[in-house]
Amino acid sequence: MSAPSIKMTSLYHYNDPLVNIANSINAFELSAVIVKGVSDKIKRKLYTSEKTAQMCQQLGIDCAIVAMDSWGNHHIDFTTVMHELENRNIPCSGITFMGNMAPLVIKYDNVDSIVDFVKNKSGLESTIVGENDLSTADVKKAFALLSKKLKSRNYKLNNNLTKIKSLEKLIRYSKDISEIKLGNKNQIIADNLILNIEELLDISYNEDIVSKVNIKIINPDQKNIFTHTKLDFFPIAAKKSGILGTGETIELNGICTMLTAFEENTGYEPCNMGSSEGILKQKVVFDKIGTPKNTDYIINIEVIIKEGRAMKADGIIEAYKISDKISQKIRNLLKNIDTSRLNAKTFYNLKKDSALKLAIIKVVSGYGCMYDTFLKATEPCGIIGATNIRQMDNMPFLLTANEVMDGAIKPLQ
Repeated sequence: MSAPSIKMTSLYHYNDPLVNIANSINAFELSAVIVKGVSDKIKRKLYTSEKTAQMCQQLGIDCAIVAMDSWGNHHIDFTTVMHELENRNIPCSGITFMGNMAPLVIKYDNVDSIVDFVKNKSGLESTIVGENDLSTADVKKAFALLSKKLKSRNYKLNNNLTKIKSLEKLIRYSKDISEIKLGNKNQIIADNLILNIEELLDISYNEDIVSKVNIKIINPDQKNIFTHTKLDFFPIAAKKSGILGTGETIELNGICTMLTAFEENTGYEPCNMGSSEGILKQKVVFDKIGTPKNTDYIINIEVIIKEGRAMKADGIIEAYKISDKISQKIRNLLKNIDTSRLNAKTFYNLKKDSALKLAIIKVVSGYGCMYDTFLKATEPCGIIGATNIRQMDNMPFLLTANEVMDGAIKPLQ
């Protein structure tokens, strides 16, 4: 199960603190990010967990951190992955939500060192996006627990590396936007983004599934408004060169896209467990890793799904595809921007001499309906061109650190 307060949005994965912190610790070489889907059948849960640990073993992984933003029966996948890793002498720590409502469904004698990232005082899940977020502090706790375990087993953590080699490089350029204005043409003039809503809405979609699409521009001081359930937050970012995880990406700073949806006639708000519709400022904790900054302009893409389709996978997937097609029209404005004067951040896939080989394992949604995960789209934080992990039977999928930081993980929930 997963409700809005612990949701890892596309924006969250794009800013992933696990990857950022792992790459900053000399004692660890982030050798792999493994994404494993959650299955609905117990035999499949156990099998894919075993195969995930086996992949780590074959890759020569020394240690791992396992992270998941759901609970309930999904904890079977979470703890079984850790159990299988420990069975192969791969020390690990874990990060998940438990609080006062989600004790581990299954326990193993060799599974410990788990960080509970509950935040609110009640210890409960909520319908407020970002309230129980997996924070940088939680990640640091997980690394501290892992380091303690490694030292107790006589592993040497060498913080004085003699050689670091870059295998691949990704540059993320940031273009500051101070205001969104409406106009006759989609364009960027100085630090203003000019949008033609009618032009953005001129896209094709499956009219058997979706009845209408709206776009609303929400100014930073206009958060006292009603919005429907928040399916996702994601940045406007585009590939200027290279494929996902390599080359150059340009993002717009000061803007975040919010995908919302509801069902026609019934008013049903698509959700896995608890929907986040309501007054925006009351239903989102801003300035979190996976939520917009309080100062951001929000492009709200609102999809009205036909009756009976919002509880089905094709309805939710179609809503995400619509948001991707609309975003692409803005992304196309970025591809010819001169990057020479833009702020840049460089990410590396690193090979570190004498460091312990670390794997980050993300246990993600793979049930179907509104609970899916897509990997490696054509554009950052997109869905078009991506692989649905459910259609891979939730088998482990290997990503590089740079692919994660370039928006390779698209959660549908």
